[in-house]
Amino acid sequence: MKTRTKILAGTLGVLILGGGAFGAAAVAHAQGFGGPGGMMRGGMGMAMDLFDEVDANGDGKVERAEMDAFVKKDLRDNDGNGDGSLTLAEFQSLWLERTKPLMVRGFQFLDADGDGNVTGAEMEKPAGRAFDRLDRNGDGAVAEDEIGRGDWHGRHGPGREGRDDD
Repeated sequence: MKTRTKILAGTLGVLILGGGAFGAAAVAHAQGFGGPGGMMRGGMGMAMDLFDEVDANGDGKVERAEMDAFVKKDLRDNDGNGDGSLTLAEFQSLWLERTKPLMVRGFQFLDADGDGNVTGAEMEKPAGRAFDRLDRNGDGAVAEDEIGRGDWHGRHGPGREGRDDD
């Protein structure tokens, strides 16, 4: 693969990695969410942090030059062998850096008692809720045709009435 193609592929990977968060951050920023005590939590908080990092001059908007400089810096900072592209191992460090806040939030979500340990019981409760949501017909099993039907945030399939575990 040509060096230019490798650089473009690496850049595309970085943009894909940060693009969703960046887009969410732009929307959140425009709507006035975020900041100290704001409504943004979890992934959106991470998105706002990313927006602020890309907005190098702090004017509340990201120009193309700022985005280009941000991507070049990420490439430069993670290109361990200096060849102008990222290997999978080099990309891994960037990926882990960008997704660590989501991992921490996930851990904190599961650690219901806040003791710094996630027990089987703490993992089973949300897993059970997810299973119940996927088991749209309430038969105690999840079939392929049940996955993807409906949404995860509100509507419930047959057999969900009267349950208070949501």
